Amino acid sequence: ACPRAIPLLQPIGSCSSDPYDRSLEGTAGISAAPRRRRCDVLSVEEIRQRIAELTRGAGGDPALALAAAQQESGFDPTAVGDAGHSRGLFQEHNRGAGAGLSDAERSDVAGSTRRFLERVQRVIASGFRGTPGEIAAAAQRPADPKAYARAVDALYARYSSEGTGIGGGPVSTPQGDCPPGFVRRNGVCVIAITQRPTP
Repeated sequence: ACPRAIPLLQPIGSCSSDPYDRSLEGTAGISAAPRRRRCDVLSVEEIRQRIAELTRGAGGDPALALAAAQQESGFDPTAVGDAGHSRGLFQEHNRGAGAGLSDAERSDVAGSTRRFLERVQRVIASGFRGTPGEIAAAAQRPADPKAYARAVDALYARYSSEGTGIGGGPVSTPQGDCPPGFVRRNGVCVIAITQRPTP
């Protein structure tokens, strides 16, 4: 029988001063493992809130950032993909969007969110128009852009209908005009969706 996996995080609500997880010590030769203290870790809801706050503060569309983060990592800032090359909420690749950044920088909630928003702004500033999912795909450069865009569009619709994707209700952005490619709807800057003619 295989030994149980060592949990990376303590259960929610506990924050021990002991820096080691001793729960499996002595099991199949496992020694105490370094522990990430709960008080140093954000919950998924806290991560979602932080993404929405950062995005609103930048005049962006919280629904798009939330949809992309859910699609990329399921809101796990420690997520690793592409055989270890991509990390963080927005899966920044060490030979692409995350080039020159440390693993810790790519796993940082605030930093990775800001960099995602910058990539989205560059896509929109280039004159690209499309659905929110297509814009996210252009910013993220996934292996299958069409499937990625469809998935992000579905998540975007859900988060848009909730207001921010966090507890529902309207949100507001700082006063002023929305960035190019965005329109103000109910006090929030959201991506201006361009309808494409059907063939």
